Amino acid sequence: MLKISSVYTLLLYLHFTTNVLCNLVNDNQSKNNSPFWINPCGYNTNNDEDYDDSDAGIMDRILTIAKQCQKNINQFKHEYIQQTFSSDYDAHYDRWMNENNNWMTPRILNKAEDNMSQSSLDSCSFPSELKYSHDILQRVSVGFEMLLDDASNNDSLEYQFHDNFTTCKNDLQQLLCEISDDIEVTHQEKPKDITREAVPEEVRQETSTAKRNLTNSIIFRDYMIAIKYVKNTYNHLKSKCNNISAVKKWFKTKHHSIY
Repeated sequence: MLKISSVYTLLLYLHFTTNVLCNLVNDNQSKNNSPFWINPCGYNTNNDEDYDDSDAGIMDRILTIAKQCQKNINQFKHEYIQQTFSSDYDAHYDRWMNENNNWMTPRILNKAEDNMSQSSLDSCSFPSELKYSHDILQRVSVGFEMLLDDASNNDSLEYQFHDNFTTCKNDLQQLLCEISDDIEVTHQEKPKDITREAVPEEVRQETSTAKRNLTNSIIFRDYMIAIKYVKNTYNHLKSKCNNISAVKKWFKTKHHSIY
């Protein structure tokens, strides 16, 4: 029969070992939690036989997802800013107009409500535009992961919008999945992935709640701008594609009428 001291020692050892193992599991789960923007589809090759790989088909799918993103943004963007900063949506983003996250590309638009200039749209071409869109959306994703982590904390001001932010993250992943497939379908080289290291460590370790809230609102602005950019750009490219198709159809009809 074991002595009491021996039993106590055994229990203490088991308790300590269990805690260590649990911590190791949690640490490994965190490290093995793949970024949602890298291989966003979860597969290496799209084998869907019904996949429409025409330029028009690709643009239609991208625009459909982007419109879904915009719809889900509109459902809570004003309330999120009002509840978090006790400020009007427009006033908040006007005040912080010049605030930028340094892992993002240079600002495409000043506001999410702005539209791309005609000269900017005219400079876009398909399919090379897919790789640029991929880069922007991955950079947005790196920040959005951090925003969603903060929104998962029930003590945070963003917590009440956790479900909304989760929906936006899923939309973002779906859009990246589509564009990743389209890059492959159009036989372009896979772009280099943006990693978590793009966000400076001092940003991740920020202890000021006010500063974290502000950074999160700028991350959300970057997401909204990226979606507006995608909508503007692919609407323009689709219009060009339709015009080219119409001209080709006209020439074909004209050719047959001659002969």
